[in-house]
Amino acid sequence: MAKTGGVNTKVAKKAYNDLGTHLNALVAHLNTLVTDVQELNKNVWYGGKKANAWYTALNERYKNVYAYCNGINTFRDSLESVFKKAKANGIDFG
Repeated sequence: MAKTGGVNTKVAKKAYNDLGTHLNALVAHLNTLVTDVQELNKNVWYGGKKANAWYTALNERYKNVYAYCNGINTFRDSLESVFKKAKANGIDFG
């Protein structure tokens, strides 16, 4: 019989999988944003201080979200390690 703990293994695994799904969707949206901004830049660039400030601010926000995604990925990888160790100890998060 498998060991049990204070964590509902099925709920934990679902949350882990949902995190991956949502993270993939966020990355896809970020990639679309980059493509759209590049298209905007190519076809509708008006220049000037306001436009430059807007693009600079957008770039900073993108870098922040990108760093946030990397942090979530690192956390998700650490959860995967926990699941593997738990399975080796008889707790299946299947």
